[in-house]
Amino acid sequence: MVESVSEDDWSLPKGQMHRQVAVWLLFLMAVAITGGASRYDAIQILPLRAIAAMALALSFLDIDCLKLRSNWPLLAFFTALIVIVGVQVIPVPVDFWERGLARDLKLVGHSPLEASHYRPLSLAPLRTWNALASLIVPAAAIMLAISYTRTASILLKSIAFLGVLSAALGLIQVASGPTSPLYFYEITNRGSAVGIFANENHAAVFGAVAMLILAYLFSTLRGRSQSVVWKIVYSAGFLMIFLVNLVTGSRAGFITALFAMTVSLLLLSLGVALRLRSETSKSLGGVRAKLPLLLILPLMVASGLVLLFIVAGRAPAFVDIVSQDGLADLRWSLWPVLQEMFATYWLFGSGFGSFEQVYQLHEPQSLLMPKYVNQAHNDWIQFAIEGGLGAMILLIAFVAWVLWSMYRLWAAGARVPLTFWVSVFAVVGGASLVDYPLRSPAFQVIAMLMIVALYREIRAMNAD
Repeated sequence: MVESVSEDDWSLPKGQMHRQVAVWLLFLMAVAITGGASRYDAIQILPLRAIAAMALALSFLDIDCLKLRSNWPLLAFFTALIVIVGVQVIPVPVDFWERGLARDLKLVGHSPLEASHYRPLSLAPLRTWNALASLIVPAAAIMLAISYTRTASILLKSIAFLGVLSAALGLIQVASGPTSPLYFYEITNRGSAVGIFANENHAAVFGAVAMLILAYLFSTLRGRSQSVVWKIVYSAGFLMIFLVNLVTGSRAGFITALFAMTVSLLLLSLGVALRLRSETSKSLGGVRAKLPLLLILPLMVASGLVLLFIVAGRAPAFVDIVSQDGLADLRWSLWPVLQEMFATYWLFGSGFGSFEQVYQLHEPQSLLMPKYVNQAHNDWIQFAIEGGLGAMILLIAFVAWVLWSMYRLWAAGARVPLTFWVSVFAVVGGASLVDYPLRSPAFQVIAMLMIVALYREIRAMNAD
């Protein structure tokens, strides 16, 4: 049975350990400072990709065949994604392109010269080349995680650290005002607590993920002398992130924060129940007597904080939820267009990164507006539109692997890890239905670390 996050073993020669720690921290800080934008033209992606390339190269100094073989499912998924994106930029004869794929070159503004030779499957080749190059950042994340870590602990703590950093930065941004130099991106939600991201929705969803991680780490602490210090650290970080999510203008962030708080209390109760089974009969009664207080008190504090922020008018997302008509949201208006695009490009895809340009070919007159649509605001269907059948097969295979992993945790009776992982995937998957958090490099790195951490826990469970 697996009910705790095991500690990492850094039993390496000092020189090697120092190099690994330095590379790991440099990569994380680069991701935090330059990886929060989802736009393809953000200038910050240039230094980020350069640092990611360096980190990726350094990771091979510590990789070996055993590590590669033991992590083959993760590497297979990522390699398949690279192949799917790469195939879209391979030139094919225009005869095949027009007849076999039933595409019209004139629709995307290609010249007759281009139409007389070869061209890639992607409708926006330059955007797809950029999407292919962008994979170097999550590639560095997964290779560093495989090369440098043995268990889930350091990966989850690294994500929690980024979550606390983002929340602290968000508080300073709000206090400094919309003109604060701590907003890292030109196009961003100024005046809101975006933290290390450019988009307040992405920051808020990541905050909910970080809250779940902190609660999980807290619930798996055992009776050690240093656990009291860690409990204080985890609790303080959790509370700060929760407060930042309450003041953000993101409706998704507000809802996911409440969800994360509810699940965190469940994790706490499961952790206490687990300890009850290991307590002696002498101390069992005392722990049971304190159980209602341990659960009700945090719930009352959290509910009081939410109510206080709403009454004081410091929860703009709540006002948006109760005052706006959800059916009038642009996301709902886009759905018929997205269905049409999916029906058109489901086989080979329009090309990763091409959505913004291809959408304009299908945009109805009723949706014309001063602002333009650059993402589908539904990452599930956008992944299928851009990637086609190959991407959908890969996505189904990955979801099946996640479900299989959840089944393994359930079969092993690992209730705390199961609750945590189901909740994390629910937050990210649910947010991706109405937004595009995984389009930012920072969130891609976080997702890679989470996937490796899950795989570590499954392997640790099989080893027990």
